[in-house]
Amino acid sequence: MEYAKACFEDHSQPLQERMSREVIRRLYELPLPELLFRAHSTHREHWNPLEVRMSTLVSVKTGACPEDCAYCAQSSRYEDCVPFQPMMKVEEVLETARAAKIAGSTRLCMGASGRSPREGREFEAVLAMIRGVKALGMEACVTLGMLSDDQAQRLKEAGLDYYNHNLDTSPEYYARIAWAFCMPWQTLPRLPIRFPSTA
Repeated sequence: MEYAKACFEDHSQPLQERMSREVIRRLYELPLPELLFRAHSTHREHWNPLEVRMSTLVSVKTGACPEDCAYCAQSSRYEDCVPFQPMMKVEEVLETARAAKIAGSTRLCMGASGRSPREGREFEAVLAMIRGVKALGMEACVTLGMLSDDQAQRLKEAGLDYYNHNLDTSPEYYARIAWAFCMPWQTLPRLPIRFPSTA
């Protein structure tokens, strides 16, 4: 949580008040050099400006997602965009991790298509991947969709460093991009894993 704290501290006002249309309009109208300066200044306040952290992203399961998100080539709405690739074997992922480490990556991010991970052999494989990546001295990151509290706890116990979950859009706009699923925004659990910014 220490990394995320820098990004999310001092947010006493509700999001709608912090990011009003007027605030967004003023940001949008700033000249690009000013936006870059502000972004760089904020980055320097919280991270070493001379450090670049490399991560490698691997799709451990691709395609055949039952969701119908309009923007995603892996969704059920599109037939021919992304060919299905079942869950990779643990050793294949660890080979990729070893090559990534040699190339300079310090983190392996493993993404799997779908709404949420399947219990059983598939989820156990993900846990083994995390333990294997950690044994190589790397950070482990996954994006698996929605988790149960138990799954989040087991990921943490396996050594997971980062969990990426995309919140696709605002609750007001969600029905325009994903019709098959409605996010229960008020019931999102607080997961026992840290959620740092990927600056």
